[in-house]
Amino acid sequence: MAKNSAKIGLIIGLCVSGLMVIVVVGLALYFMLGGRAISAPTKATTDAGALDMIELRLDTAGLIATPGVGGGGAEKSYGEAFKLAWTVGDDKFLDICKRSRSPETDPVLKPVIEKILQAGDMGMGTDVVMDFDGGDFSIGPKNAWAMRDVLAAMGSATCKAGMSARADKKRELADQHFRAAFLFGKRLWDHGAYATYKFGGLAVMGESLANMQSSSSKNWYSEPDKEARVKELYATYLDVSRRYGQKDRIMRSTAPKPGDLHNMAQNDKDPAWKLEGLMFLGFAKWTTGADERAGIQKYLEGKTTSSDSRTARKAKEAADFPQADRNLVR
Repeated sequence: MAKNSAKIGLIIGLCVSGLMVIVVVGLALYFMLGGRAISAPTKATTDAGALDMIELRLDTAGLIATPGVGGGGAEKSYGEAFKLAWTVGDDKFLDICKRSRSPETDPVLKPVIEKILQAGDMGMGTDVVMDFDGGDFSIGPKNAWAMRDVLAAMGSATCKAGMSARADKKRELADQHFRAAFLFGKRLWDHGAYATYKFGGLAVMGESLANMQSSSSKNWYSEPDKEARVKELYATYLDVSRRYGQKDRIMRSTAPKPGDLHNMAQNDKDPAWKLEGLMFLGFAKWTTGADERAGIQKYLEGKTTSSDSRTARKAKEAADFPQADRNLVR
């Protein structure tokens, strides 16, 4: 009996000692690494399908003429249009778009609209990535949503110019503007490097489709078959827009969850959302504790050596994101 008790005592002692060793080694590693642990993701990014590619399938054949890929060049015109708009200042440009009744004659909006119309008749290669990033136009947590709003406003100004032409009984010109706006939005969605671009593209597609549906209604040209078809496209757009909005809420927070951003940066099937998670980790490191901040910083610094130049660039910017800029994120 005494021997059994001794054996049991020995086993318990060994177990306790083993657990103590594990704890000590774990703590040692933790402090050696500077407490560099990023918190676990939440259901927002771990639920089934949360990080799947969001597809938008719009069959516009016979409804919206799309230039072939030959020749290309559309992305250059879009880039020039964006720079014209962005250099005005996002708040000022948005205000001009909101107040203008005739954007086609406005000195600020007219050249932007002309570039979008020009691009609507130009091709774009299937492997082209639309990326206006660089220099004064660098995208990041401080301006991502402002850029999205400016891109949407560029399309909105084009649609408003189309509405103005429609009111003047210039149907062909009106249709040209609605088509060009739709193609701008669709290309931002299909080719945009960042979720910001895709979100702006969604807004533009929604407005242009709404105008096409209105034009085909009995209030204008009374084309019921076309109206029904555009209505179906708009319903598809609405569903995707809703899902994209749900995903956007992971970022749009005063204190986004680092675990979700990290999960997105690592595992999202859409390269645009991977970049989004990466960029916003630079902001999130200042809304969490020091230990997690160290983990985020280590992760971002590791990504600066990525073979993908866009990932490496955005990781470097996120790693360098200063605490002083934390309150500038809006």
